[in-house]
Amino acid sequence: MVDFQEIVKATVTITKLGGRGVLVPGDLILTAAHCIKYDLTGGMVLGDYYIEEIETFDKEKIKASPLAIEPICDIAALGSPDDQEFAKESMLFDSFCEKTKPAPLCSINYQPFDKFKVFVYDHIRVWIAGEGEFYPPMIFVEVDKPIRGGASGGPIVNEAGELVSICSNFSEVADGQESTGYSAFINSALPIWIYNRITGADPWPTI
Repeated sequence: MVDFQEIVKATVTITKLGGRGVLVPGDLILTAAHCIKYDLTGGMVLGDYYIEEIETFDKEKIKASPLAIEPICDIAALGSPDDQEFAKESMLFDSFCEKTKPAPLCSINYQPFDKFKVFVYDHIRVWIAGEGEFYPPMIFVEVDKPIRGGASGGPIVNEAGELVSICSNFSEVADGQESTGYSAFINSALPIWIYNRITGADPWPTI
């Protein structure tokens, strides 16, 4: 039985829409864009705040703000709320990041159409095995059993326990015996320049 316990502890629930998210290096929570509320008309740039409530592994309730959103690949990054407007919420978010080990990002250089074993952390907190295939900029995942709603935004990891993707959408195949799904590909969905601007860190490893 697979037990990536550190990934489990880094996984959170986004309470409003019922999605998931996972803490990654740089004090960012990656999730599916459709799991959060945001505005693409320019209001967020002008100072409109969209605050998401998050429940951690330890059942703590914290707040986070969208920092980067890619609706085409269905992925978003959440971070600490503005510390001037939301001082307490910002402190709680920072405390969560300090005591939680982030999910390691994939260090393997997967090539287009490579196939590799993956594990999906589903909505009932069970790891489901499957096979991923890289179709830039997405990963197509076929899993061993159906995955119902609620897994969106949750982690997809390889055998080494490294985060390769975030759950986006799952649907059953025609015969109803298996389940297939699509998930956003991390590197293309969160551009390096955004990551560096937020964290000041080195570029992400190439997947």
